[in-house]
Amino acid sequence: MRLFPTRRRTWLVLAASIFLLAFVAGYFIDTFAYSSVCTRCGAIQTNSEWKIPSLRKTLELHSSESQTPVSTALSRMGAISDHEHQWLFCSGGGEDILCAIGAGRHIAVRSEEVASLLESIHQFGDKQFRDRIISLLFDPKTSELVRSLSLSIPAGGFANMNEYRVWLEEHTVDFDERVLEYQRR
Repeated sequence: MRLFPTRRRTWLVLAASIFLLAFVAGYFIDTFAYSSVCTRCGAIQTNSEWKIPSLRKTLELHSSESQTPVSTALSRMGAISDHEHQWLFCSGGGEDILCAIGAGRHIAVRSEEVASLLESIHQFGDKQFRDRIISLLFDPKTSELVRSLSLSIPAGGFANMNEYRVWLEEHTVDFDERVLEYQRR
């Protein structure tokens, strides 16, 4: 009488092989996941790279894009045209790296308030100021200032052009001074 019947031995060998393969794959394959922001439209890209660390070879790259409140607003306004994305690294981790950070983490594209600011400026046809705000938004040094400015607009937006102009006069002098200060850093 055999210790293990043939069929049982086959399943045992198969199960042990799968376990060993999974163990080896888990030991020798690592992932690095990260996000980036497009500095032209404000979309976010998330990536996961499966790698063999000892060979520095990427086995698979999974990438996806998502819209943000700012990218949606810019698209709706027609402020961006077809373009090749210019990705700026935000943050990531994996492969023994606990926290990788980049300048893109400062870009305030996930802010509903910034999107509202852009739409309000666009609503009153102030293209020059809108384009300046967009430029400052995508600069890691000044993006937080744009977000701060966006917090000062009325909750429901501006009722009319006069209200917009009063707000603009009250806030732009201080805003311009702070922008110059941040750009010198």
